[in-house]
Amino acid sequence: MKKIFLFAIVMLSPLSAVYSQTSDEDIDALLNMDAEEFLSEEEKTETIAEAEVQKADYSSFFEGEYVQIGGKISGGFTAFAEWGDSQEFIDPVWNRSAELQTILYLNAQPNKDFRVITKGRMAYPYQESVDFTLLEAFCDLDWRDGIFFRLGKQPISWRTGMVLSPGDLLDFRPGTPFDENQEKEGFLSIKTQIPFGLNNLSLIGIYKETESGNVNGQILFAPKLDVVLGRYELSMAGLYGESQPPATAFFLNGKLFGDFEFMGEAVFSYGSERDFVKENGMGELETYTRDNEFLWKIMLELSYKSKSGKYESFFQYYYNGEGYDVFPYAKTAAVFPQAIQPFQMGYNYLIAGSRVNDFIIDEFNLTLVWMTNLTDASGVLRPILNYRFLEKIDFQLGAYFKYGDEDTEFNAFYFPGRDIVVDLGFSIKTGDF
Repeated sequence: MKKIFLFAIVMLSPLSAVYSQTSDEDIDALLNMDAEEFLSEEEKTETIAEAEVQKADYSSFFEGEYVQIGGKISGGFTAFAEWGDSQEFIDPVWNRSAELQTILYLNAQPNKDFRVITKGRMAYPYQESVDFTLLEAFCDLDWRDGIFFRLGKQPISWRTGMVLSPGDLLDFRPGTPFDENQEKEGFLSIKTQIPFGLNNLSLIGIYKETESGNVNGQILFAPKLDVVLGRYELSMAGLYGESQPPATAFFLNGKLFGDFEFMGEAVFSYGSERDFVKENGMGELETYTRDNEFLWKIMLELSYKSKSGKYESFFQYYYNGEGYDVFPYAKTAAVFPQAIQPFQMGYNYLIAGSRVNDFIIDEFNLTLVWMTNLTDASGVLRPILNYRFLEKIDFQLGAYFKYGDEDTEFNAFYFPGRDIVVDLGFSIKTGDF
């Protein structure tokens, strides 16, 4: 008999993945279709001139100055119920967790040539000290309206793919399908941007912290050139620095025809930062590196969004040149768990998704996402029904259906020991100010 798990998520839970304490975090964050991060600041090509457009709305209040202060308070608790073959329905195993989260931000523009943005997040409960994360803290300034500078901790994203984007060299973490407001912690850096016509040239100097803190971190350089060619944008970027395998990325994206868009990324690197695992002659695991090899990755994506916004879909293929023919998940999880990284274990992946907004009735959405590792023939199918009422309250019913042999990526690494997962969620976004 297959195991069935019912996740009851109750009250104030904006992101179920935030509260999960198990290995389900990765896939839950990836497939939670209604993650709505607060005040995302991707701003790939935003300039001070664009901020001037916003400034006009506030000039009467601040006599020419633009100031915005706000934030969000959210929280919740999660209840997990688990049934095994020998358990009765009325006697499940329960697990519970809770969290309170606050985000505060300041957006100020003292004059037309200078702007400051600061954003931080605080979460409770915490272990030994207050869990505070500085998401962003940077200032914008320009020289003669021709060269623009951004200094501080700022978001840097080169993502074009809906889920996987190997060209985002600084942060490969998977994205959430159908969510355009995903937020990630920024990097301490200096960005110089020179727009010319419809094109753009930028150079970023980045300080990359070590895992143990900000002492003896790396200095990285990341140039990027964006050129508009008709209805397409062609970009070339790089990432170089001491102890950093040099990498170059190429991007092409634009409209194909009608409501269809194409996105493609190709990455070439000499060496890899990853730790790899292999079995020695005695059947024991050992790690090794691939420092002196040319490696490459490719992502191709076709997406569709109707003019009304009712229908959305995408199809993505990803080739990972750092994959394995066969990977011992069970052994590695016990000895070198850090070597297991989502969507990095196989060579070929397919991801597809469709979403129908206002399905049958207003604010009732139907989403279906399928992911598979073609190398080991494992995968997961994720259907979701979501209903939003009173603008801030969400009710979600979803499921995970896995397939593949026992020691494969989606069967061994995601939801180990579980055949079917059913999740029921109730969330409220409150406290925006």
